[in-house]
Amino acid sequence: MADLARATKSYQAVFGATSVQPMGDKASIMIFPGGAMPGLILIEAPAEKAMHGSFVIQVADVKATLAKAEAAGGKLMNTKFAETIAGVPASSSHFTDPDGNVVEVLQMGGLAGSGPYRR
Repeated sequence: MADLARATKSYQAVFGATSVQPMGDKASIMIFPGGAMPGLILIEAPAEKAMHGSFVIQVADVKATLAKAEAAGGKLMNTKFAETIAGVPASSSHFTDPDGNVVEVLQMGGLAGSGPYRR
């Protein structure tokens, strides 16, 4: 990523992630609320600027998370998915973080199959 401080602030704002282990000035390990591992390793390095990753994280409310992501500098991708997975309604959408990494936010239960996330 291009800027460790910006990335840290963004993941704190969107997901409530906490930096638990700084690794010098250019890397940090973050965990999500509840402390479940694995967490997220943020690395600031010139070679990382050209690399883009992707991951999925389960959230309580897709719409609220997308609003936080946009407010923190993310770009909404306007994708919508609604399906039943293992008998549980699910919905998701994607955004790119300020460094261009694709993040899919997945909501299990609740609003899936209705409202803006209906297929």
